[in-house]
Amino acid sequence: MFKKSLISLCGVYDQDSTKNVKNLDIVNKFWSLIDNTRNRSNKSYKNQLGLIKDRFQSFSPEELIFIDNTFNDLTLEGYTWDLFGASSIVMKNQSNENLLLFLSFLISRGEVVYNNCLVNVDIINNQNFSEIDDSRLISDVIAEVYLKKTNGLIPMNKKLEYKLIGEEWTIKELPSRFIKIWNKFA
Repeated sequence: MFKKSLISLCGVYDQDSTKNVKNLDIVNKFWSLIDNTRNRSNKSYKNQLGLIKDRFQSFSPEELIFIDNTFNDLTLEGYTWDLFGASSIVMKNQSNENLLLFLSFLISRGEVVYNNCLVNVDIINNQNFSEIDDSRLISDVIAEVYLKKTNGLIPMNKKLEYKLIGEEWTIKELPSRFIKIWNKFA
């Protein structure tokens, strides 16, 4: 699911097919880095962000931009009413900032967990959210490293627009719409 949308994303940034292959290599590098740092961090989000930051030091500015675009594409895919509802229950706060932190955390759990959560939001019941003790996103870490390397801000994707997709709900519907999540986290 994600790789198909990434191919179209890569086309937005660069039409050259040889560079698209390189971009897919960067996506694979991203998920490999996520898996490696998650395993080394004992699944602590804060420790994982530190390990990710250390690993990003070896990336070129161009790679950091593509990694940032990859992260943004992933968060756009997860910017759904279902995951917004789940994050509202789990984090006990209904805000866009918390949804982005929630998505960053889910991405940090790895490609399989993240993609499964996109398909079935109840999978988050298997995650321990008490370890979200850092309000930084993976993209914040990317931006920090990019700034240090280039003394400039990471370029923003002008086409990046966060808009919730899926079936809208009201706050009153949360307990009945997300029964398993509500029972575990509310």
